[in-house]
Amino acid sequence: MVIVLFIIMLIGLLLGKMKVVSGEAKNCLSFIIINVSMPMMIVSSCDFEFTDETKAAALWVVIIAAAIFIFSILLATILFKKEALRCATVFSNAGYMGLPVLDSILGPTGLFLGAIFQMVFHLFLWTYGISLYTKSNRFSDSLKKIINPSLIAVVIGVVIMFTDFDIPDAISTVLELMGGLTTPLSMLLIGSTLAEVNFKEIFRIKEIYIVTAIRLIIIPASVLLFLLFPNIPRIAIYIVFIINAMPSAAVSGILALKYKKDEKLASSIVAFSTLVSIVTVFLITEVFDFASILALI
Repeated sequence: MVIVLFIIMLIGLLLGKMKVVSGEAKNCLSFIIINVSMPMMIVSSCDFEFTDETKAAALWVVIIAAAIFIFSILLATILFKKEALRCATVFSNAGYMGLPVLDSILGPTGLFLGAIFQMVFHLFLWTYGISLYTKSNRFSDSLKKIINPSLIAVVIGVVIMFTDFDIPDAISTVLELMGGLTTPLSMLLIGSTLAEVNFKEIFRIKEIYIVTAIRLIIIPASVLLFLLFPNIPRIAIYIVFIINAMPSAAVSGILALKYKKDEKLASSIVAFSTLVSIVTVFLITEVFDFASILALI
């Protein structure tokens, strides 16, 4: 299924080169994904019977995700001074790539647990992430940015999970159909973004290679250390591992552009890490399975 995702990305690349998906079209796609299809996909993923194991896994996803974010922030602070480099190191493309990949590999359970990860992601993004670019220390400023359609969808999903609420069939069908748009639209958008990148210039920037190696190799590898604790559900570790194996978040480039701080560098890191991830994402499942076997020996 991962191969299918990247074929769709290549179609997006082609459409971008043809100028079919560019400018206003990309803005429209982004709006639909963020505000419509992705929240519906998250709620739709909650429309199944939860077990105690799933609920326990959700709790562990929060704990592991928070630990990895703290580790990533410390690592980025030690290695880099530029805001763009720190942001691109800490935050992976959890939304546009992480959730669709989890959906394709694990289905509704993986998608919901990935949405739980998103709660932690947004908490760190709109507190630590925004603090990199702005001097505002007001909690109310960060709170306004944390609240978004996907986070609201996660809250609704949690309510559904703990109340065993049955979504009416008509609404469930709408959620499923609209949520199903998220994966192909996300891949098309990422592909069209790559069409605008001058890779000859990117290859000359040394910091890009360092950030990409940390983002795609070192941080995911740190997640594997949790395999040493047999009481932690494997699926919780797998969720955090998969999402952290994604390239730098597109939002890191958006924040740099908004605050006019190394926007070209930030966008280049997003593009380059996304390109490299086309290769690395094929290997992540095998790496996890092998590490799981070693942890059990």
